[in-house]
Amino acid sequence: MSVRRSAVLTATAVLGTALVVAAATAPAGASVGPVEAGGTFAAPADATTAFTYDPSQVPVGARVEVRAVPTGSGRTVVTLHAWGLLPDETYGAHAHYLPCGATGAAAGAHYQNAPDPAVNGSLTVASTDPTYANPVNEVWLDLVTNAAGNGRAQTVVDWPFRPTATGGPRAVILHLNTTSTGGTVPAGNAGARLACVTMPF
Repeated sequence: MSVRRSAVLTATAVLGTALVVAAATAPAGASVGPVEAGGTFAAPADATTAFTYDPSQVPVGARVEVRAVPTGSGRTVVTLHAWGLLPDETYGAHAHYLPCGATGAAAGAHYQNAPDPAVNGSLTVASTDPTYANPVNEVWLDLVTNAAGNGRAQTVVDWPFRPTATGGPRAVILHLNTTSTGGTVPAGNAGARLACVTMPF
């Protein structure tokens, strides 16, 4: 078992200790039906929806699909599928505030249901306070691939997304590492941004 794969199992065991942030009621204009996006990863100069910033980790030609489905009870099911990544590997993945661009930084910070007041409303400054940077308040989709490099991750959050016009998420980023719940690595940190798919939640 690789170090990265071992890390995702450890992180999964710790998720239950995440601090709960109260769920918000459905905001005006929130999505009321399924939303999905995907594409084939390409170099930034050639990409339109799916960008790879490190082809050694997310190869050109690998594919991705993201789907968000409101349940009608205020919850949202988010699913990430990927094909053609590295075999038997782990990746961190999260919803981010801004659309993909020429670099991984273009997607801004992790989307938070209850924004961390310490970042003063910034869409680009990362929150590392585990009260806010946790899988209850963010969308964490850490992914484990099989021998063919294919993987699936799913999470259910107890809230709908805000509309993109009022600070809703617009992308999913794949990271080098699984997501930290805090400690020696700040909460929410998952290392280098390897790839991005624009997703109009």
